[in-house]
Amino acid sequence: MSSIDVVIPNYNYGRFLRDCVRSVQAQAVENLRILIIDNASSDDSVEIARSLAAEDPRIEIIARKVNKGLHASFNEGIDWASAEYLTILHADDLLAAGALKRTMDCLGRYPGVAMTCGRTVRHGEEIRDARLGSDWRIETGESFISQRCRTAHNTVACCGVVVRTSAQKIAGHYDERLSFAPDLEMWLRLARLGDVARTSATQGFVRVHADNASAYTRERLAPELEAVELSFETFFGKENAKGRDVSHLRTQVQRSIAERAYWAALAHLVRGSFTGGWELARLALRRRARMILMPPVGYILRRQDGVRRIGQVVLEAKKRRFGAQWQRAGNRTS
Repeated sequence: MSSIDVVIPNYNYGRFLRDCVRSVQAQAVENLRILIIDNASSDDSVEIARSLAAEDPRIEIIARKVNKGLHASFNEGIDWASAEYLTILHADDLLAAGALKRTMDCLGRYPGVAMTCGRTVRHGEEIRDARLGSDWRIETGESFISQRCRTAHNTVACCGVVVRTSAQKIAGHYDERLSFAPDLEMWLRLARLGDVARTSATQGFVRVHADNASAYTRERLAPELEAVELSFETFFGKENAKGRDVSHLRTQVQRSIAERAYWAALAHLVRGSFTGGWELARLALRRRARMILMPPVGYILRRQDGVRRIGQVVLEAKKRRFGAQWQRAGNRTS
């Protein structure tokens, strides 16, 4: 019978930890282990973790006295894992009902798959289309890598990913040089080792709050894009060291970074985020100056969510405009 290990890195997320672990315990999986790695939290995280472990023998705890950083937690979890499959779940996120069983069934059916990923939504958002099925689309690792390069956009969240542990051991540790969102570079490495299975089923819930990166990058996306570029360059460096020619992929990423920055700049400016908008515009035009005369429409078509994102920005702009008009009208009548 197949087995899975779940690693939960935690730092000062005691207020979320219990819900995170409960979402794992609720999975319809028998051979399951959970490792909570606390990175010297100053809140009540360790007490909560110990309480959870006392209730469930499947839970193990590593409670550090010194904060070694997120990479150390990821990598210690990789070294600890011994089950057939592995997932790393941030302590502020949640697994969707049935997520692990869906994935384990898929990995059992398709031995050539190294990594699976599914849809994730923000915690608290309604799943309007109730995507709880088990449809899977298998794509080659090369196709997965190519698509990431064509958009320079990491749409794969940790809480939606399960990997074959044997592939993870070969891929190795997360690269400590990547201080921001090191997962993209890891997905690229895993895709070199086998196929990637994708499902439209909701696999996880991502919390967005004041203490995580998502809250910051909405207003300051330029540093994130530079970090994404560094992730690709780190991957390309390892590929070159293995004798692989990735010059065409590097060219595609450089173009995609510029084009993504262009459209993100417009979106920020429309929303009224002028500091972030001009920062993105400078980033885009430094890399591809001709876009000032020729907008990169092709980038929107390459992104699966491109049209939807434009619609969202237009809707936000309308709300902002009419909201300001209503506020001025209210001030005149008060």
